Amino acid sequence: MDQIQTNVLLKNWRRLLPIAMAAISFIILLPLTRIEFDRHHDGYMLAQAIAIHDGAVVHRDVFAQYGPVTPWLQSLALYLPLGPALAIRVLNAAFIALTIYLLADIGRKRATFSPITYSAGLFAATAWFVLSDVLIGVTMLPWPSTLAACVSVASLYFLIRALGYVNGDFHKRARIYALLSGALLGVLLFTKINVGAYTIIAMFIGLTVLEWKSKVFSQRLLPYVAAGSIIIFLGIFSYLQMCGAWDSYISQAVLWPLEWSGSGGSSLSQIIEFGKLLSPQALPVFLVGLVIAIQCKRRGKPTERFRPWLYTACTLLVGVFVILIENRSYFDTSQSIGYLLKPNTLFLQLTIFNYDYLNFFIALVIASIISIVLISLWRLLRHQMHLERFGYWLLLTGVAGAGAYTVIPRWDPRHVWWALPVGMLLLGTTLSKSRITWRISRNPLWLPIFAICFMAVFSTLGTLGHGPLRKGWDESPSTLITAGMLLSHDNLNAMVEDQRLINKYIGDGKLAVFLVPDGDLSVLSGKYQSIDAAFVDWGIEFDLQARLRNKPVVVAYGLNPATLPNTTKVALRDYELREMNGRLMIFIPKPS
Repeated sequence: MDQIQTNVLLKNWRRLLPIAMAAISFIILLPLTRIEFDRHHDGYMLAQAIAIHDGAVVHRDVFAQYGPVTPWLQSLALYLPLGPALAIRVLNAAFIALTIYLLADIGRKRATFSPITYSAGLFAATAWFVLSDVLIGVTMLPWPSTLAACVSVASLYFLIRALGYVNGDFHKRARIYALLSGALLGVLLFTKINVGAYTIIAMFIGLTVLEWKSKVFSQRLLPYVAAGSIIIFLGIFSYLQMCGAWDSYISQAVLWPLEWSGSGGSSLSQIIEFGKLLSPQALPVFLVGLVIAIQCKRRGKPTERFRPWLYTACTLLVGVFVILIENRSYFDTSQSIGYLLKPNTLFLQLTIFNYDYLNFFIALVIASIISIVLISLWRLLRHQMHLERFGYWLLLTGVAGAGAYTVIPRWDPRHVWWALPVGMLLLGTTLSKSRITWRISRNPLWLPIFAICFMAVFSTLGTLGHGPLRKGWDESPSTLITAGMLLSHDNLNAMVEDQRLINKYIGDGKLAVFLVPDGDLSVLSGKYQSIDAAFVDWGIEFDLQARLRNKPVVVAYGLNPATLPNTTKVALRDYELREMNGRLMIFIPKPS
């Protein structure tokens, strides 16, 4: 490489680094897409993709709980020269990598008064990726939440770009970016309605405050964002209406999720339960907040009065203490001191993955949102902050809060991770404003930080190299929808047996009614074999007896007929059990 090429790389490193991070993330995730097949989650999404790929209309012909966008994109992924299940997994890895790029690049071009820095984006991208439980072998789910996270970050990304170009000679570019941001909000609404609704509200409020009575921006972008959203909404609405699928969309993607999320109690009770879950994070969050507050307080002090070694040491001690607290479930408290004194174990303990870390970060995000809004509002009222800066903080905290709020119906680790990307950007922005990294880099104690990072990286690589990828998996045969994947022995045998049983009674254009919880059963042949939209026994209200009338085959889930619900037994009174394998039962009409 000559000197000119070197200079070009150095000049464009800020542009190239996010691309490199996304590419590396995708390369790391690619082999993990092969690991195991979740017959419920993977199967549910795969059935929709295969049905649409075969010509079905989403919602009208196939049930889709989260809206049409994800099934549409996943049906396109089936054109890849891969097994169907692996293809939608690879698409999911691409969504994650794209989110990494958008987070890492969002602060590269800063608008006036924008608090989002380049380092904040790099922090968010790195932290969000490292926190993924996929890295320790948990099954990657090609769920709409991954796409929703990507689209919400992309919408914020283009809005920040639009605000950066709103002045000067780039009015046209600003309008285009604003339209793109709004269009993505429209897409988000049909990707996962709760994420879309909360994000739209947050972004419109933030942008309204940002542009209200502003003397900085030469044009208003809110109308263009609104126009982009309306155009996409009307486009998808018109398509679904013309296909006769709009009413089914409302029933499946709006009313059913509302009924399902409300089954666990009222929103207030859910918020209280979520608060109880996060209550053990109060001390770690307080300690981290205290460190950031001290750093912010000292930011404006003269350099000669600053003792960098003291603040760095305190920061490191707080960090280690927080890690120890988060690992408390792994400690025998009676032997903690002896455990820590054992050689070569502290490193492993500090870098072991623990789901408490996700709870810690979501708690830290929520605490940051509340603190930043209150502090910014206080400073605005005291005329210590520009309205535009307050609008930016409101925009960022609003979108982060929209993501955090979507966790409340289901606060398992995977849903928390899906909700965190913009929250991690908020944390990165807060850290960059406190200049913690600048202070730490001014003294020799920065070395332990790099040492810990070095250990964490190699711990992750060790997990990837010696954990899930070297476990005893069975290669899926090419005759299954999981072709190219690695499955556990029991899972593979069950799929082969179920495929053999179903294909014995269904085929050559003959379809069946599926009374099963797992979506893969309707597509084990590679084709959508459900006679109607309800390929699973949940999510769609129907008259079961009317549905089963004069159907050639019924596939029911259960050990034997005695395990079926009473309503199903009554509906099957005109059918006889033909065959079963311990999981599935095949019923055919009784001879007349």
